[in-house]
Amino acid sequence: MNKTMCTADPITGNESHEDRIHVWSRALVAILVLAVLAVPAAADPSDHQSSPYFPMHVGDQWCYILTEGWPPSLPPRPAEVVQVASSYIQGREQIFILENYGFCVESGEYSFYQDGSGNTVERLGDLSGIWYPWRELGTVTIPELATDCIHGHQGAFDEEGPTVESPGSVPDPLTIHYHDRPCTDLGMVSETFAPGVGLVERRVLNIMGVLTWSLKWAVIDGTIYGDSGTLQSGFIATSPSPAAPLQSSTWGEIKASFQR
Repeated sequence: MNKTMCTADPITGNESHEDRIHVWSRALVAILVLAVLAVPAAADPSDHQSSPYFPMHVGDQWCYILTEGWPPSLPPRPAEVVQVASSYIQGREQIFILENYGFCVESGEYSFYQDGSGNTVERLGDLSGIWYPWRELGTVTIPELATDCIHGHQGAFDEEGPTVESPGSVPDPLTIHYHDRPCTDLGMVSETFAPGVGLVERRVLNIMGVLTWSLKWAVIDGTIYGDSGTLQSGFIATSPSPAAPLQSSTWGEIKASFQR
């Protein structure tokens, strides 16, 4: 009895096994391509709207000196320098590492990024929280991401805040007044920010009373602002040596450049 060879695929009825593999391979490739196209592209961190009141570029520095509240009979306090030490990309955000941002309250590094609305957000491990809500300019709560004397501050923006007089006047300042602090004998009383420069004054409560720390000079995106003599005298070990030409103008004379 003659037997008919069965070469047809049992599923298609008219394709060889090799043809079926080829069809399935092409279908799988098409599915993978569609899946990739369906995934939304990650946002470019450069697309995020940064607040002019909290500029962040790697290499930025701010130097603060004690201008009020320190007893003259005691030795002068050394200056405090805040620096953007580095940055890295995590997911959709560019995270900036600021050294000594909690000066006179808490030491250490702080990680910040700007969210899509321009708010300044702190990142600590897998946790994050808005530190400065620039978009709303309402109440302020420093996120309780750690148990210390800086996280947990509560306050509010004063849009009619006074112009900072020391070391000079700046335009359109924003001041935050803190009414609740996590530590009773240490914490921030207020902070004042100038557009294009950042923090220009911080008033701190400690056992000596309320101390006022004012910006002496700053290096923002390669441009130097403030007291040029401070940089030349080298009175502090961490004074910058930027490539940009040194500006000799006084703080008050360059205030117009802060309006960007």
